[in-house]
Amino acid sequence: MALPLNPRNDVSGLDKVSSRDRVASQGVTDLQLQWREALVLWLRWNQAYEHVTEQMFQAGQNPAQLQDIMDQMDDLRREAVAQSQQLLD
Repeated sequence: MALPLNPRNDVSGLDKVSSRDRVASQGVTDLQLQWREALVLWLRWNQAYEHVTEQMFQAGQNPAQLQDIMDQMDDLRREAVAQSQQLLD
């Protein structure tokens, strides 16, 4: 599965605002929504990780482009860790 160069833009169709509106009408609590958003972050990170590791082993890859994706992955991972830790505390 190919990922766009900016993995933060690919949420597999899940947008926080529209998601929040959709689940609010279904009686989902704020805590449930926070857990869902944390899991989405981890799933996005995993998808980006799979993409970048696949790209690393293909000939002719642009190292600067891979580094950019890896930097974005680090940002996404830090965001997911922070949100997960907050929920666990």
